Amino acid sequence: MAAATYSGPAAAELAGITYRQLDYWCRNGVIGPVHQLPVGYGVPRQLTTWDVLALRAIGRVSAALTELAGNPRAGSTAFYRQVADQVRAGRPSVVFELAEHVELSIWVADLAADLPLDLEHE
Repeated sequence: MAAATYSGPAAAELAGITYRQLDYWCRNGVIGPVHQLPVGYGVPRQLTTWDVLALRAIGRVSAALTELAGNPRAGSTAFYRQVADQVRAGRPSVVFELAEHVELSIWVADLAADLPLDLEHE
């Protein structure tokens, strides 16, 4: 069975982030589209279920960093890429150190709990 893919706007809506955030993270290599399509204006992105979960995790980490630091750009692109890679690796949970003595734990099953996604066939 082929893995489900989602358009950029659909993936952003499912992940609970803005399309602008998705676009930023895609352009900076945090999340990559499934199909290597030509780049340029008007080329649709296709993202997998795991990409949607990674985007949701990145959104939560970004919100936590913003709350801690008061700066929406507190996380580096490399850090967000690490978040995405760990979620897409299929680990049941991931823990991130946001600051000294401050950790954020994310359960992947919780990320997917209210989403109409089928992880069994991915």
